[in-house]
Amino acid sequence: MFEYIPTLDGVPELIDYLNLGYSKNQYKKMTSLVAIESMKFNLIEAKKDNALSKEEVEKGNKLIVEAIERYNSI
Repeated sequence: MFEYIPTLDGVPELIDYLNLGYSKNQYKKMTSLVAIESMKFNLIEAKKDNALSKEEVEKGNKLIVEAIERYNSI
């Protein structure tokens, strides 16, 4: 898909997306995908730092799966 690179403001605004010919639904799907990749990135980084318990990792994985299901339903 794409590599998530954390930035201060790395997501285009809706007005910019509309000016490029995309629909609001496509924008919603793109921002959902960015949110999922951000969640995955942060979970991986936290696991590397041993900052989460096993239960927190499981909950994080569950939230990612739910977000992917919502993304797929858009």
